[in-house]
Amino acid sequence: MAQRFGAGAADLPAPDTGALGGVMRNTGSAGQFVSGIGSDGSLQYNTPSGGGGVIVRAMVGLNGHTSAEVPATAPDVLHINITGIAQGTANLYTDAGSYAIAFDYTNPGGGWLWVDITTGSPGVIANNLAAAIMSASANLSAYAVALEVVVSNIATGATARLNYDDTVGSDVSGGGYGTDLIPAGAEQSSALLIKAPAGKVIRPLAAYYASAGLGQVVILSDDHDGGLLVNSGLPDTSGAVAQVLPDFSASIAKWQYGCVGPIYFYFNSPTVGGAAQVLMIAEILDVADYGTFLFYTCSGFDYVAIYADGTGGTYNTVVEYGSSYCGIGS
Repeated sequence: MAQRFGAGAADLPAPDTGALGGVMRNTGSAGQFVSGIGSDGSLQYNTPSGGGGVIVRAMVGLNGHTSAEVPATAPDVLHINITGIAQGTANLYTDAGSYAIAFDYTNPGGGWLWVDITTGSPGVIANNLAAAIMSASANLSAYAVALEVVVSNIATGATARLNYDDTVGSDVSGGGYGTDLIPAGAEQSSALLIKAPAGKVIRPLAAYYASAGLGQVVILSDDHDGGLLVNSGLPDTSGAVAQVLPDFSASIAKWQYGCVGPIYFYFNSPTVGGAAQVLMIAEILDVADYGTFLFYTCSGFDYVAIYADGTGGTYNTVVEYGSSYCGIGS
């Protein structure tokens, strides 16, 4: 059907995408804006930079362990000291207690050798000392390895090695070899809260948590740079629900604009029992173009403007040094 505009107006062709003089259809998609007019009279469209946020919700829980850690291949240090080595009795001091060991002392000569319980080669001496330790204490296990004796605390698995330096005198001490523990049972000390899709940032809108019995703060972190969403951590609430609020000027950028990496919820030290939960509502956003204004805030006493750096981070420019907005003169 022909179109008329006003009395006596000429007929116009029906709307079409290619008819000369026709009125072209709107070919843009949802969320786009008109950016110009083409040479053929058609409207041009574009998508706003940084727009189109998606709201997500996530909740995770943490809990302390229900069984103790178990020493594995390299247990904790076992402190051992043998004093008063002479013919007769020596005192053996260890983490497992203090014990008396009786033996005859013969100086085996210079260098790294074992104290002589009776007589014989260094290997025999080591075996004899291990046997003496075993007989002195039911809490210790000992065996010879070449010129050394490996001593273990049976209850904890802590281990040390003993040898004797003739130049030191009658004191013998041993040390362990670091810690390699089997994790405690049922502990959940870290959890991924929100994963950031590639090329996006996370803007936290609201967060709530409850913590009890962990004996330490729980932490929200942007894993991209390790930056904390609350720099001091979240304290024990005795199980009550509390709102998570950013530290003023310290972590405000991560809340006002966004976190580049995934957000983790965790605590640092192994603990028996206790639990924590956190709920976060956040918006997933495109990374804004370089120079896009984001928000105003305080940096110390200076009032600053925050801009996007084009990679998910920010930079700032000072609007007012020593601003009344930031505590000067207030």
